[in-house]
This record gives sequence, C-alpha cells and structure tokens, in this order.
Amino acid sequence: MTGDSFVVLGSGSSGNCTFVGSPQGGFLIDCGFDDRIIASRLAMIGTNWHHIQGVILTHTHTDHWKALALNQLKIHKIPFYIHALHRSRLSQLAPEEYDDLIALNLIREFQALIPFQIAQRFSVTPILVPHDCDPTFAFRINGASSKNDDDAFRWSIGYASDLGQVPDELLNHFTNVQIIAMEFNHDEQMQKQSGRTWELIRRVLSDQGHLSNTQAANAVETIIRQSRPHVVRYVVPLHLSRDCNRESLARDAARKALDRCGSRAEIIPARPDTPTVVMPLGEGLSPN
Repeated sequence: MTGDSFVVLGSGSSGNCTFVGSPQGGFLIDCGFDDRIIASRLAMIGTNWHHIQGVILTHTHTDHWKALALNQLKIHKIPFYIHALHRSRLSQLAPEEYDDLIALNLIREFQALIPFQIAQRFSVTPILVPHDCDPTFAFRINGASSKNDDDAFRWSIGYASDLGQVPDELLNHFTNVQIIAMEFNHDEQMQKQSGRTWELIRRVLSDQGHLSNTQAANAVETIIRQSRPHVVRYVVPLHLSRDCNRESLARDAARKALDRCGSRAEIIPARPDTPTVVMPLGEGLSPN
C-alpha cells in the first residue's frame, strides 16, 4: 500500500470496519470485529494498530464496535470519536472499556454537520441518517487541504453503512466524492420471501431499517448526476445481507445505475470475511 487509500476490512451483520489513510497512519470507521481480526486484516494491507490515529463510530449496534477492539484503543491511546448520545449505550454495554477510555481522555465528541479533524490530515463531516439506532451517522471524509473549499481537497469519500432511506442532506454532502461507499443491504423480493418473521421484515424494509439494492442504486445515480463528470471512481456496496441478498444482485443494480448516467466508476463490493482491494485516493490512480 502506497499513498492515501481506502479499504473496507469487512462489512456485514457479523461486523463492520473500514480503514482510511496511508502507510504512515490513518483511522477506522467502526471497529465491529474482535481486536485480533482487525489486526489480521490490517496486516493484510500492510499496517497495524500502532498506525491507527482514531476510530469513528457510526452508531452503537454491536456489529459496529466490540469491547475487545475498544481495549486496543486504550492500549494504543487511540481517540474514539462518538456522538454525545452514544455515551449511555456504550457505558451500559461495555462499562469497563468505556470508562477506561474516559479516564485516559480518549473520548472525542462530534456533532452532526460540524466537520472535525483527525490527525490534522483528515476532515470528517457527520451526517445524521435514519436508522433504528438513534443517532446513526454517515460521513463525508476529505483529504486535508489548506483551502476551506470541498473542491480543493485532495480527495473525498462518502460513507453510509446503515440507513433506511437516503435524505437529501446526504445526497448533497456526497456530491463530488471519489468513492461512494453505500449500503446495498437486501433484495426486496428475497427479503419478503426469506421466511423471517414479519416483524423483522417490516423493520428492515422501513424508513428506519436498511437500504435495498434499488434504493442504494438510485442514490448512487443521483450523486453521480449532481457531481462533476467522472469524479466518482469507485462504488462500494456495503453491508450486504447474507440471507437476503447476493453480491451479483447488488453489483447488477449498481451497474445499471452507472450505465444510466454514463459513469465509468468501478464497483467493488465489500464482504464480511475479507478486505476489499486497496482503493487509492488521489489523481490518476487505480486499484492495486
């Protein structure tokens, strides 16, 4: 791995974790696997816990954080970026690990739509999204620039892993990103015919649940149409349901959306058990 890069270390109901950064250091979005799994997947891309300079939490469902991973934050003195309303849930589910982070002054609070910095190299804007774990956030992530202008940043990522519908605010904030990492959770017909309880099906299909392939593809198309031509390089389907989706279905929905707007972006689905390819961030680069 050379230069700034984006890698989904794993995404799905069994756990979620994504790396953004470079060989010199970076940060994680969520830490939803045990520490040894995260360490193993970081090693696969040529980095380790020592190079992690922060962890951002999307929400408090336990496939997005693990107590053993929080313990690594304590060991390596890694700041943990959360919303104020995440505090009570974390203190209930992982009181020892969370209290240790408080004692070491490693908790950093963010607010919706107010950008914050990680290691003075990354600017992150949290965007509130609808999900049945309140609050849940998507993020626009920009490579640092001396100019206070989105168009001046070296690169940008839009990341939305769990949401029941796509608010206009998210679409607007994801304009002109190089990478759209978006939940493609389920195929609606598979969901309805899954044999799950109606309560679970209704929850997933609700506006507070998860995005279908169709919803996600429509959002991707909207973002690309309102962005500069060919600025979007990669579309990364996230959080595919093991029972109610197939990678081929998510890929097909995304491809049709890209074809409708004439985009040449590459589709790289995230998987639960292995990292994606390393997606370089910056001009004139392709996956390695």
